[in-house]
Amino acid sequence: MKPISLFFFLFFAIYCHAQIYWPNDLAYLKTELPKRHQNLFFKLPKKEFNATMDALIKESMTLPKIVIGVRLQQLMAKIGDSHTGIRLTKFIDTSKVIPIFVHWFDDGFFITHTTETYKEEIGSEIVRINNIPIKTVADSIATLLVQDNQAMNKSYLAGYFCLPELLIYFGFIGTDEKVIFQLKKENEIFEKEFTVGGVKKLNVELPIEKKRIGDQNRRAFFWEKYIEADSIYYIQYNRCFSKESEKKYGNRKRAKKYPSFKKFQKKVFATIKEKPINKFIFDMRYNGGGRAVVARGFIEKLKEVEKINQKGKLFVLVGRSTFSSAVINAMDFKEQTNAIFIGEETSGNPNYYGSARSFKLPTCGVRVWYSAKHFKYAEEESNSFLPDIAVPVYFKDIITGKDAAYEAVKAY
Repeated sequence: MKPISLFFFLFFAIYCHAQIYWPNDLAYLKTELPKRHQNLFFKLPKKEFNATMDALIKESMTLPKIVIGVRLQQLMAKIGDSHTGIRLTKFIDTSKVIPIFVHWFDDGFFITHTTETYKEEIGSEIVRINNIPIKTVADSIATLLVQDNQAMNKSYLAGYFCLPELLIYFGFIGTDEKVIFQLKKENEIFEKEFTVGGVKKLNVELPIEKKRIGDQNRRAFFWEKYIEADSIYYIQYNRCFSKESEKKYGNRKRAKKYPSFKKFQKKVFATIKEKPINKFIFDMRYNGGGRAVVARGFIEKLKEVEKINQKGKLFVLVGRSTFSSAVINAMDFKEQTNAIFIGEETSGNPNYYGSARSFKLPTCGVRVWYSAKHFKYAEEESNSFLPDIAVPVYFKDIITGKDAAYEAVKAY
């Protein structure tokens, strides 16, 4: 694992330096969001939305910014659309953080990145914060997230543990600069005091023995590898973007920096023709979306390749970070091919509100995101796309480099 910049996870928080008049900004949101969203009240009753906004508008001039942000995001979460919301970190002082990054594995919450000061705590499981069970903390933070499925929580929830201002809001810690964590490492439970402060980079990472194949090149838009020992052709598809799609639908200048999926596809099908392939893997576990059209031509062509499109030979890996357009592509595989799906349930679901747009609140400049379209790709309503074979992600597997999903393909 590479060192992680805290600001990458905190969205480069920008403060509102101009004079802010919250009643006007919130009233603007109350009016604009229902007008712009494709169907804002598909889940949350309009009466509840208006009553909550009216109460917040009335109290806003006496409330701290963090309180306004949390209450606003909790309302957004109730709307039930994961493409609609605010960036809560715009309301939080992110110059003061607890110097850790936490990941939610199926066997617990573990510290995966920290600073040199706390290097002995790397790899520890968090049992309690300030003597409060971690489940209690997680349940409160979950109110900030759309509760379509557990995958959404697993993807984003643990990232908030490093924000003391948020933990103070929920009453888990005091206002001093010290936070006590109860940790577990090598079956020993102990306490560790963390100092809140300014941290630019978490440069101490997990001492992993080797990288899992799924973690070897996650920054690449897409890449491929023929694994001769297993006769497996592995494709990882991390972003639904390409030079061609960006040139046609997006920013032509940015398109110059993007890789060509057309060239990539040509290489993949050449390899399919040349190599003996026992199993073919298309890995979308870390694909957060983009434009579904990028991979659709690839899938349509692959379904015609008898050598690959067979039950027990074609596998698609999905997980908690599979979202939006990547879920659409998963549905494409399901409807058009004989693929077997392995991994975790996805954060996104086949029928969803998306095509995200945004507008700014007038005085504070906070951006509000909303869905402009509704997409329906499944006849039955579902809160997630479920794999045929569920494979949990355990902390120990990350350390040893075992890719359980890849191993499940091998064992099939």
